[in-house]
Formats: sequence, structure tokens, C-alpha cells
Amino acid sequence: MNKIIIAIFLSLFVFVSCENIPSDVIETSDADFKLVSINAPEEFVYTQQDSTFETTIEFSNPQSISRVWFNIITEDGTTMLKQNVSMVGGSLTPSEIRGYYGSTVLGKGIPTGNYIAEYYVEDNVSSGNDKVHKIVSHNFLFISGQQNKPPLISNLVAPDSVVVVAPRSLINLHITVDDENGLIDIREVYFMVFGPGSTTGNKVNMFDDGQEANGDDTAGDGIFSRIIEVTPTNTKGEYRFEFEAVDRAGAVSNKIIHLLQVI
Repeated sequence: MNKIIIAIFLSLFVFVSCENIPSDVIETSDADFKLVSINAPEEFVYTQQDSTFETTIEFSNPQSISRVWFNIITEDGTTMLKQNVSMVGGSLTPSEIRGYYGSTVLGKGIPTGNYIAEYYVEDNVSSGNDKVHKIVSHNFLFISGQQNKPPLISNLVAPDSVVVVAPRSLINLHITVDDENGLIDIREVYFMVFGPGSTTGNKVNMFDDGQEANGDDTAGDGIFSRIIEVTPTNTKGEYRFEFEAVDRAGAVSNKIIHLLQVI
């Protein structure tokens, strides 16, 4: 099948999730603390009476611990909800185990969905970047009580035709995305592109990351962008683009169809 060649510009994101407490989480022999337990809700339901997410974590041999904190991020790792939430340590028990407590408010404006709490420790014996250790990650479901509404896409900016010149012609596509639950609720924005006479499309994601390589001017402004390229090897004719957005609950937006003539 002949297709438009998509110019891929990817930002590599590496995320490691630890569902089980690791048996050896410390990277330096001098900082000899060990993770003993973690306590955090598997499901947290927002109410007007209680919107505080609470968690505790315990370590043995805590003498080399300088501070402990956690972050809360979206399941796909793209958005930070809470950053550097400090955890306070309690007194030592006879067994030399110290517990740390932390809390943060999760408001009703946060969409219902899966989130991750990531726990960090800074030790007092290492130097530089070696002082900070990511200890464990905890997945949980947040239920906000907020009624989910599907996204809405509009204001597509795309040419009706392109004249192909060697070695390639670039096209910058933009589309505006709105969501009553906030842009944090957007999971992905994409288009399917179908070549002349084809019923099988290729999915291409769009980005609101402010990256020039993706053709996006400003991160987080609700305008999603993508650069594509057309070369002389592409079949001339009419290409169909179908644009959609999907939120974290799986609700799909309206669809915008655009036809592009490759000349």
C-alpha cells in the first residue's frame, strides 16, 4: 500500500514501575538502609470531607537517610501532579526501623484515572547525583466523582494540497483540543492517514509539547501538532486524514476528516 511517509520525531521516555518491594534498592554500599514496607491506598475516592492522600514508608538502618519524598504522576508518565511531597520520619523503634509519613491533597479537578506515586530517598553519605535513589513506585486508582466529558477537537490547520518537490515537502498540521475535565484528562491526540484508494490507515500521534521537531509552538496550550513529509516516491492522488482525541477514561472526541491532494 502506498502511503505518505511520516517523519517520525520521537521523545524517548523510559519508565520503570516497581510493584513489588525490591530486595536490593540501594546503589551504594555506604548507604545501607533497606525498604521494609510501604502503605498507600490502592483506590482513593475524593470526598468533600476528605481529599487528603496519605502514605507511609518504612526503612531499616535509616541512619544514612537525609530526606524522603514522593511525586504523583499520571499513569503514562507525561504529567506531574504533585512534586517533592516531603515525608516526615518518626522515632526509631527497638528494631531500628523508621517510618516516614507524607500527605497531599488530590482535588476534585483531577480526572478519575490511574496514577503512580514514586518514592525517593536522599542519603547523607554519597555525593552528587548518587545521593538520590528512586526506591519504589505505587499504582493507585483515583476516583474524583467528576462527571467525565469527552474531548472536543476543532480549528484544524492543514493544507488542501501539496506539490511534491525533491527531496521532500514538509507539512505542519495543527488541531485544537478542549476537554471540560481539563487538558490533563487527554490521553492522546492522533490522526489516521489513508493513501489513495486505501481502506487501511496508519495511526500518527500529535503533540502539545512545545518541541520544534513536532512543529508545536507552545507546550500545554491545547494545540496539538505534527510535521509530516511527502517525497517524490509517494503516490500522487487524494489522501484522507481522520483526526480524533481520546481521554483517560477512553471517551473519544468528535472526528474531523480532511482531504489532501498530493500533486
